Amino acid sequence: MGPKRASRPTPYNPDLPVNWTAARLKDALDSRGIAYSSNARRSATIAINPVSSFTIDTAFARISAAAAGSPTQGPELKRKDEISPPGRDHLASSAPPIYISVTEIINKELNLGYLYGPFSEIPFRHYRINPIGIAESKYSKKKCLIVDMSAPHNDEENLSMNTLIDKSEFSLCYVTMDDAIRLIKLCGKGASLIKSNITDAFKIMPILYKLWPYHGIKWDDKYYFFKRLVFGSRSSPKIFDALSSTVCWIAEKKYKIPNVLHLLDDFLVVVPPFDDAHKVMEGFLGIFRTLGIPLSEKKTEGPCTELEYLGIILDSLNMESLFTARED
Repeated sequence: MGPKRASRPTPYNPDLPVNWTAARLKDALDSRGIAYSSNARRSATIAINPVSSFTIDTAFARISAAAAGSPTQGPELKRKDEISPPGRDHLASSAPPIYISVTEIINKELNLGYLYGPFSEIPFRHYRINPIGIAESKYSKKKCLIVDMSAPHNDEENLSMNTLIDKSEFSLCYVTMDDAIRLIKLCGKGASLIKSNITDAFKIMPILYKLWPYHGIKWDDKYYFFKRLVFGSRSSPKIFDALSSTVCWIAEKKYKIPNVLHLLDDFLVVVPPFDDAHKVMEGFLGIFRTLGIPLSEKKTEGPCTELEYLGIILDSLNMESLFTARED
């Protein structure tokens, strides 16, 4: 059973309000007789969600009200507290689940010190306010806040933060399941398997203070700025991978644990059947304790001859790899 083919991307449609250029948006404002400041860059990058009750007419009304007080430094993108899933009305009297999820995540990240804020007024002269969304893990169902650092899209007047990050400098080659299978074959039948996972992955990596202003979001009329790596930034995976690669280097050079693979925050250690797997696991987990890197107890397993890694069951005793049976 081969891997699923990736779905084709949705063709770019310039007629969708979410894809309107700054010039087209301003023309629409003019046609409705809505006044706005000539330097109101905020109104030039508003995104309108077509599945929300936040209609175009309402959007224009809000843009008009905000334009007079729009800051002149840096474009601000529409806040996402108006999101509601397709086929569901956004009722003022009953907050949709996605609204509750975003609020909970923001409060949690505030309490953990990952966010700077909240602010009623932006505390920086130069800044960027980015759209946000929610992603859910396929298996754990854990929800994660995604910051759209690629917005605004298709706007040559206001380049996104991701556009300004060198793609080649931050490209990354990930390990595959073939690499794991190859390593098990190398160690031999009956090899012991150990896995671990870093908790809150990107969030343990700080962002330079001077970059905080460009990692801003807006929620419930309050502004927040990320102090840790965000999901949605082109540079985040490569920066975080430097930490994971360092752990692997320490494991090999200092603890003589050579057979370690990692995919960002997920680690797999393969131990030959004639080695002391418990000693290897103790040494490997000790690296994280020494460095102060938090691990998920729930996702730490081994040593054993069968475990699930990246959604695939690896069985070193029968030398098999099996897809896991999961309910949607």
